[in-house]
Amino acid sequence: MVDSDREQLCDRVHHDVWMSRVRQRVQDRRGVRWIHRFRNAGVLTLEGSVEPTAAGTPPGGPRSPRRAPLRLDARDKELEKRGHRFVRSADEANISVRSQQAGERGMARVTRFRKRKRRLQVKAAKRAVDRPWNRTCLGGTCTTRQCNRGQVREQARKAFPAKVRARTGRPRGRTIRQSVAERRPLRRGWRAFFGVAEVRSPRRDLDTWIRRRLRSDHGQPWGRRGDRELRTRGVGRQLAWHTVQSAHGPWRLSQRPALAIARPQRYFAALGLPSLCAG
Repeated sequence: MVDSDREQLCDRVHHDVWMSRVRQRVQDRRGVRWIHRFRNAGVLTLEGSVEPTAAGTPPGGPRSPRRAPLRLDARDKELEKRGHRFVRSADEANISVRSQQAGERGMARVTRFRKRKRRLQVKAAKRAVDRPWNRTCLGGTCTTRQCNRGQVREQARKAFPAKVRARTGRPRGRTIRQSVAERRPLRRGWRAFFGVAEVRSPRRDLDTWIRRRLRSDHGQPWGRRGDRELRTRGVGRQLAWHTVQSAHGPWRLSQRPALAIARPQRYFAALGLPSLCAG
């Protein structure tokens, strides 16, 4: 895998060259004129003055996803002409080759092409020729076994619980339906991006962790009538009694069989909690 990343791609977008390529694709003169005015609008600084924008586009802005592919389109056509298999998203690109020597040759050709024709620099820290399971692309990687199945990288798996904790704290008077509604957009977005991963065990573990967190937050809402409520939900008399009389905290009790019986996986599915393993 040839892993390469452009340096300061958004800062070095030349507006005149970019507008010439826009005119080749957009036939509507009014649309081109509107894009030209939007390009010359300038940037409002913190001091209140307007600075002209002769080159570059703000990273993460609404124009960056459109300007970067137009500039890198010629490089993609060159890779297709040479028969390479590659994946590119904005300024990140991964080219698949058959051997280490082919990867070194491909890296040298890509670097030479960018310097001569595109006038782009490759980041030295991101430049590497290595096995696919040692590199990442768009938050994903693959296993080291022979089948080489796609999986979510470890950094993305660790970042998801942190986002859940940051966006959803303790209930503080909210019902379990409201807590599920708070987690629904984040889970849908994460599943839409990483749902193509073939290794399902990390996503299954995250599903289990979120259900346990919900049981911990809403596992003791009944007060003195906890024994009765657990028994009405299918928990045995002795198990319900020991759960209610336990001196452990909510997180410890969330792993007890009584709460798993009272609020199983189908209970959260009925509330509208999307599963990360679905599909």
